[in-house]
Amino acid sequence: MSAFALPGRVAELMTRLRGSLATVLPEVGGALRRLLPDPEARASLADPIAANIQDTFAQLQQLLEREFPEGTLEPGVVVTAKEAAEALHKALG
Repeated sequence: MSAFALPGRVAELMTRLRGSLATVLPEVGGALRRLLPDPEARASLADPIAANIQDTFAQLQQLLEREFPEGTLEPGVVVTAKEAAEALHKALG
């Protein structure tokens, strides 16, 4: 196996990442709304950041799919780019 980490470690990291998307990201979104109440100003700052984060999640998803053969990781373990985009939209919207 050429994977860079064991499946259990990947699952652990994905759980932590999913937790951060659910807790830390909404806090950041709230702080951003307080600092920049104007939605257009907030979007001009947040949209490029959100796009980079979504791209990173897509790359991570592709890497994990390449490194771990199908069935190696438990279904639903990997945080997908779609999940990240939804969390970003909800938190920063």
